[in-house]
Amino acid sequence: MTFPLFEQDLEKPGDEPELDDFVSTTKKSSGRLEQEIDAAAEALIAEEHRRQDAARKELVSYGIFLFAFMFVVLAWRDTGVNYAMRNALQVNILEEDFPLEAAHFQKNYFDIANGEEFFTYMKLVFVDQIGLADGGIVAGYNRIIGGIRLRQLRVGDGSCTVPSSYNKYPDLGCYAPWEKVGRNNNQPFGPDGRWKASEGNPMAKNVEGQLGSYPSGGFILDFKLDYNDFTMALKELEANEWIDQGTRVVFVELLIYNLNVNMFQLTQIIVEFSAGGLAYPWVRFLPLQMQESEGFWTGNMVAIMQLVYAFYIMLFTMKFFAELQASRDATDPPSILNFFKSGWNVMDFLIISLAYVFAILLMLYQSDPTATQFNLSVGEYVDMFPVAEYAEMITQINAMACLLVFWKMLKYFNLSTRFAIMSNTLTGALPNIATFLLMFAIVFVAYAAMAMLLYGHALPQYSTFGRTMITLFLVTLGDFDYQELMTVTQTFTPVYFFSFIIIVFFVMLNMFIGIIAESYASENAKPKVSLGSEMASFLQSVKDGIVQPIEAAYKAGMEIGEKLRKEEEAFRKRIESAKKRAATGIAMADVFREAELLGLAAQVTTLWDVPINSFEDYTLEEKLQEYQIAINQTKAAISTIEEAGFDNGTQKFSVELEYMADLTRELNELVAGTEVAIKEANKLRKNDEDLTKEEGNPLLEPMEIEV
Repeated sequence: MTFPLFEQDLEKPGDEPELDDFVSTTKKSSGRLEQEIDAAAEALIAEEHRRQDAARKELVSYGIFLFAFMFVVLAWRDTGVNYAMRNALQVNILEEDFPLEAAHFQKNYFDIANGEEFFTYMKLVFVDQIGLADGGIVAGYNRIIGGIRLRQLRVGDGSCTVPSSYNKYPDLGCYAPWEKVGRNNNQPFGPDGRWKASEGNPMAKNVEGQLGSYPSGGFILDFKLDYNDFTMALKELEANEWIDQGTRVVFVELLIYNLNVNMFQLTQIIVEFSAGGLAYPWVRFLPLQMQESEGFWTGNMVAIMQLVYAFYIMLFTMKFFAELQASRDATDPPSILNFFKSGWNVMDFLIISLAYVFAILLMLYQSDPTATQFNLSVGEYVDMFPVAEYAEMITQINAMACLLVFWKMLKYFNLSTRFAIMSNTLTGALPNIATFLLMFAIVFVAYAAMAMLLYGHALPQYSTFGRTMITLFLVTLGDFDYQELMTVTQTFTPVYFFSFIIIVFFVMLNMFIGIIAESYASENAKPKVSLGSEMASFLQSVKDGIVQPIEAAYKAGMEIGEKLRKEEEAFRKRIESAKKRAATGIAMADVFREAELLGLAAQVTTLWDVPINSFEDYTLEEKLQEYQIAINQTKAAISTIEEAGFDNGTQKFSVELEYMADLTRELNELVAGTEVAIKEANKLRKNDEDLTKEEGNPLLEPMEIEV
């Protein structure tokens, strides 16, 4: 291997140092890598911008879908009109007080306590408030359609088990609570078994009451809208004990229509009877609109919005299954589980599912023969509850879909960092929230069990475990009556109540708030940048970590090369000067020899250090100095490359590093050889030292000699 800065290669014009090749290669590699990273950054940022643009367009499209969805949902039921009609019926029919001669104190339907008071309400309040004498006109605006239905469900004697030692009281009978039986006793009852059970509508849903779930059917009595016939029937029912120990629930069912708002109210006045003899009165209203009103906004516009809604649902369905298939194909083995790991995909699935359930229920609702063949002039009671329950289920489905549809808006708002903070706060807090909820559930269930055992026998809100849970939840919101609890037990109430408030309200709820607050603070502390900026920042850090060290190595290599080139130029100049000096000395020596002044010739030769036989001995010290400088510069170059993050194991720079290592070894050999040569030359010079230092020697003065 040869080295361009030393030895004979110095005198070959046109040769370039091999370090230039290394610098050039490094520069090209650095520039190419930087260009690749910049291109990748631009591509990723462009992709992010494209995705955000697509998301914005999708947001606009989703906004159109949301508008159509809300128009269809709100047009399905006019909640304001529904409430006004319901409230009017409740105030006029149910909240009217009993006559004072019958109750002796202010009392209405919701204060009924037993079967006797039920018949008192029906005879003295109900028949008048429904306008039965006028053909069933309620409050002057609402009309009863068809007739009135009374229906009851019963349990039979012997439906419960009694210890044998208690059988000495056989006349009392044994009638179990409804929740233990769960079905109607179809045995006829009354004088000569005149009241017989009937099958209910198989399409009707069970009515969920306070004491149980009640099916359709039972012992049914239908009455026309005749004041005298209905009042006489009520007296007969009361006299023949139509309500007795076996009665568990009584329904009074009406179909009421308001022409002004084109709305029906299916009304069920319900009184449940517990096995202990206490009555639980309540009421159920189901609104129903069977035909759309005329007009653009309530007719044509609704149809247009329904078509838009259906179009978007089909579009979302195709997109959903396309993404599902793509996710399935991307996994090995094929699986759809990864697709449903995303909460947004689960939400899309629920929205689409609810939309198709809505469509199915709507078809069942519109095709029900009871609704399609209904006539307002019908003269007997018509059971419209299955149709109204379809309408109610549609409303409930739409309510759930409405919640999910609006929640999905957060997916698009998360494109903004500030909106993303909120969702990221909940997402980041989920592990801690899950742990907290487990601990909270254990404590809450423990207190619910304690409260049910302490107060369930005396207070209705603690009578079942479900009611107790709801009551305790309300207590955490500040809804409680401490004095009511004290009337049951003064010993344990302070222990129960204050420990619950301290542990659940002051400690655990504040822990929950602290978890959310900590997660929010962590999210809020993050830089407020967009995803595109975050990507650009990441790529810049990659560039800084890779390109900058290469640029540093390149710059260091350029500096080393420039320094070596300058030293090379200076060395060339010194060589030229030495050649001229040697030529001058040789010419002087030749002149003295021709004059046979051999002593002077020897002095000139020694003084000018001119080799007579070879010129190489002249530059030993200078060569030694240059070799040492080259060694230092080579070591500096190796160190610079290694500090830039590259070592001997890096394939890209292994050739350059090997070259530098070989250069260092050969320079060390040259230094060692030169030092030996200098020592030998010094010995030779020492012999002539006295001669060259004689005082007054004219040869020590500058001389000009023509050659």
